[in-house]
Amino acid sequence: MSVTKSIMVKEKIRVLVITDYLGRKNINPIRSEAAQLLGAQISGEVDITVMCSPESILVDYYRNRGIHVIPQKIRKKVSLKSIRFIRKLVRDNSFQILHLFNSRAISNGTLAAIGLPVKVLVYRGQPGSLRRYDPISYLNALNPRVDKIICVSQAVEIYLRKQLWFNKDKAVVRRQRLWDRYSTGLKECFCSS
Repeated sequence: MSVTKSIMVKEKIRVLVITDYLGRKNINPIRSEAAQLLGAQISGEVDITVMCSPESILVDYYRNRGIHVIPQKIRKKVSLKSIRFIRKLVRDNSFQILHLFNSRAISNGTLAAIGLPVKVLVYRGQPGSLRRYDPISYLNALNPRVDKIICVSQAVEIYLRKQLWFNKDKAVVRRQRLWDRYSTGLKECFCSS
């Protein structure tokens, strides 16, 4: 009797990142974000697609490094056109994670994800401006559709945990190197039920 070993091919996690870099002529404030995305792509574990404004200073940077870029601007905090566009992207490309980096991306992305089989991961870089008693905060990181929040520091995590009503473990902070922090956040988001 011969034993056949099956080789399991590990499928890459398909991630749609939505962010915006408009009005930035200096790359320093956003270079860590770009490094995280590039690290994820280089790891071979993740297939990154970035949706950002066509005028973004990082469009060429990402394209030159093999990251697919969708040039699409989100013009409003809540835009039906953007919500429909994001929903179509997620469905047509079978994205598994929707990673949202800024306020417009979060509000439109979380609304677009309603009813879709996609995990929603958001980035939070500062404490403040979110209050659990403020309805507008539920268009942002407090939205129940958000599966995980990657916090840049422990201070942000502590602040967010105070604002979350139920699942306080949604807010996670990572102290590792940028790629390790991003990778761990993706895996936690992807592996949670």
